[in-house]
Amino acid sequence: MSDVKLESEIPIPQVKKILGILKTETSLFNGWTKSEVNALSESLKVLSFYRSTVLVRRGENVDWVGLILMGSAIVDIDDMKIGDMESGDMIGYMATLGLQGTNKHKLTIKGCTDGYIGLIMPGEFKLMMKRSPTTLIKLYELCAKKCIDIFNYQYFGEHFNPVPNLPNVVYTPKKLMDFIRAVPSMEKFFKGFDKKDQKVIASLLKATDFNQAERLVRPGTVDNSILFIISGEVTVFYEDTYETVDNHAYFGFDQFMLGKQWDLSIIAKTSGTLLRIERALFDDLISTAPATGTKVFTSIGRLKSEEILNRSESRASNQILRQIYHKTSDEVWNKAKIFELDLSKSKGSQLQPTTSHLRGLDFYSAPLLSHATLRDLRDEEAEENLSPRTKRRKEKQEGQSDSRYGSFLSEKYEQIRQRNRDRGPIKKGKKLLSQHLTPRQTEETENVNEEHEELKQDFKMLE
Repeated sequence: MSDVKLESEIPIPQVKKILGILKTETSLFNGWTKSEVNALSESLKVLSFYRSTVLVRRGENVDWVGLILMGSAIVDIDDMKIGDMESGDMIGYMATLGLQGTNKHKLTIKGCTDGYIGLIMPGEFKLMMKRSPTTLIKLYELCAKKCIDIFNYQYFGEHFNPVPNLPNVVYTPKKLMDFIRAVPSMEKFFKGFDKKDQKVIASLLKATDFNQAERLVRPGTVDNSILFIISGEVTVFYEDTYETVDNHAYFGFDQFMLGKQWDLSIIAKTSGTLLRIERALFDDLISTAPATGTKVFTSIGRLKSEEILNRSESRASNQILRQIYHKTSDEVWNKAKIFELDLSKSKGSQLQPTTSHLRGLDFYSAPLLSHATLRDLRDEEAEENLSPRTKRRKEKQEGQSDSRYGSFLSEKYEQIRQRNRDRGPIKKGKKLLSQHLTPRQTEETENVNEEHEELKQDFKMLE
């Protein structure tokens, strides 16, 4: 470090400002609170470097951790460039973790532009443990993430947590306030916030202008932020389907509340703007504006509950349609024709699924069935899943019922036959009947014949 000049003109407040910019414009300090970043700034020694200044030489001992605050540098081996470094990149983090063979620098790093680098010397680690242990823990976590990321990229060609790099765009507080009041997605979320609350939230918002086909969210990554679409359209890809949404959409409640990985992908369909609230910045807000923090959680609870309720109501009817879609036997389609009732009646009946195996959502090929049809199919499906013992008991009961009904039909059939014999030549046609029977007798005879035919159909069903 002999080529590096110690810069003594930068006071700690200026260092805090630089780290604040890094926290805002990069993902380096994601998850850090403002107080933790300020504590780190008090442990840094700031040095200036210039173009071609050697920051470290290959083979030198590693006895410090470096963080590039401003500017850029190049990495080379024997004067052959192999990489670049920029604001937010670190030096010496592997040695801090005690990785074998990392006690000496394996690369030479030189300044590419003028800039500043912050160093944490060995003695500072002990002081940080006393002054701010949580900051020291976050620093080691940062070193571990950097180490895993570099190894993952070198050996597998992908980053450890490849969150899309969304550059921040600066909007005036007035413009951000206009977004909160006028954009549907934000207006719904910030319902009930007074002007003071809106100003506090506006100070947390990060804006990003995106271009068509740009990736905004990558599945499997961790980014504890709520996203609001301000303008433009984006396509949201789920596991087995996708949808296009506009400025009515917001995402990230689970990620913000629970720290979950993203399980969807969002890609810009058109150019536009999004705003996001990061959890780490929000945690800083709680200590300074607790009333606003409670309103944020109130909105999240309200909107998330509504989302779950809507999804449940949709699933109640649509999963049954999905079940019917897969059950494409002639029997199902015949029942659809018999009942001849449309889907609007099904939706109005607030269907509730009764079996646990109902699957997915599909509106495209499912028949339009009534509530009665859906209930009938549901019961039929449930019957198929009965245990053999239950099926045998039910069949026995149905057999006894059929036997009793058969006896009743036999007696009724004999009565009708006797009545027909008493009435004379019924089978000789209408003309002959009209000659031998009065109009009243003719009408009664026709009714008897209809009843006779119905009984014959019942006998066929029993057979």
